[in-house]
Amino acid sequence: MFGGRYRGPLSGGPKPGASVSEIDVFAALNVILGKGVLGPPGWVRPDMVFSIEGERLRRIGEGWRSLVGNNRRYDLIIEYDGEYWHRHHERRDITKYPDVGRGYEVMRLRMQPLRRLRPADISVPSRADATTCARLALLHLAHRPRPFLISEPLLERIGFYLQFCATPLAEGDIACGLCAELDHILQGGLEFYPTGSSTFQANRSSLGDFVQRARELSERSEFIEGLWVPDPHQRGWEQNEVEAVSPEFRQRHQIALGHHEAQDRQSALTE
Repeated sequence: MFGGRYRGPLSGGPKPGASVSEIDVFAALNVILGKGVLGPPGWVRPDMVFSIEGERLRRIGEGWRSLVGNNRRYDLIIEYDGEYWHRHHERRDITKYPDVGRGYEVMRLRMQPLRRLRPADISVPSRADATTCARLALLHLAHRPRPFLISEPLLERIGFYLQFCATPLAEGDIACGLCAELDHILQGGLEFYPTGSSTFQANRSSLGDFVQRARELSERSEFIEGLWVPDPHQRGWEQNEVEAVSPEFRQRHQIALGHHEAQDRQSALTE
C-alpha cells in the first residue's frame, strides 16, 4: 500500500491536527523502531507509519533459525484511537484499511473502554502516558505471527529496552495474556510462572529466552489471524485467542475480555 514511500525521518513537523499524546507516542516508538513518519501524506492519512524489517524463519529442532537473505520490510501503520473520536465508529475504522495484510500491517492503540478490532490491536488504559503506550505496542509487536514476524535484531532491541526500563509496567496495564507472558520473562525469568503467592526469580533472564518465547507465541497465535473477519460484531477470534494464552496468564486475558463485554452490554442499554 505504501510501498516504502514514507521510509525516512520525520520532517516538516507534526501532521495538522495531531494530538500531543499522539506525537509523544510516535516519538517514543521511533526511538526503538526508527524509520518512522508521523502523519504521512496520502488519501487515508494514517497517524504514523514505521518501516519494519521482517524475518522468515525455519524451525530447527526445538528452536528457530533465520533464513538468511530472505528478510523483507513491511510498513507498520499505528493508529492512536481515543474514545471521543472512535466510539461507535468500529466499522469505519475497520474499513479504513481494506487491504490490511497485503504488504502492510495495522496496529491500533485502542484507549479503554474501546474494544480491539483485530488481533493486532492493543487495549490501552485510558489515561496511559505515551511511554506506557509505546511499551505496550512493542510487547505486542514482539509476538505478532507470520507474515509479520519482526527481525531478530529488532526483537532483541525491543527486549533490551523493555527489560531495562527503570519502572516495570503495572500488571493492570497489560490486558493481553501473551504480552503478560513476555513481560514476565523480562522481569522475572522464564522457568517459573506466577502462582498464588510466588515471587519472581532474582536474576534476569537472557534476551535469548525472550526471543525464543516470542517466536513460540507467534506460532501459537498464528491461527487466530485466520479467524478474524471484517465485522466488529463477529468476535470468535477473541475467544480463541484466550486459548492461545498459557494457563498461568489466561485469567488476566479473560478478565479484560469480560470487562469489555460488560461495557458493551451497558452501552447498549443506555443508548
